[in-house]
Amino acid sequence: LLQAAALGNKAMMEVILHKRPRFIDFRDYDRRTALHVAASEGHLEICTFLVQRGAKINRSDRWGGSPLDDASRHRHKEVIKYLRSLGA
Repeated sequence: LLQAAALGNKAMMEVILHKRPRFIDFRDYDRRTALHVAASEGHLEICTFLVQRGAKINRSDRWGGSPLDDASRHRHKEVIKYLRSLGA
């Protein structure tokens, strides 16, 4: 799921989440979720898709960073605006 988020591959994410909906907040070894990865890459459509599927917007990774922090670090303005509109 995280690799699909990094690539912006919504179709693959739909397949994965259809089979395993609880993977929405799956974490990697750095405790990053697919939303962290999508925000870091600036994939607004993927961020929106994940949130609509129930992804938690304020999860922290192992360094205490949120998806909003990742979007901010990489200056993805549309993702920042979107996450802030949700209360991140």
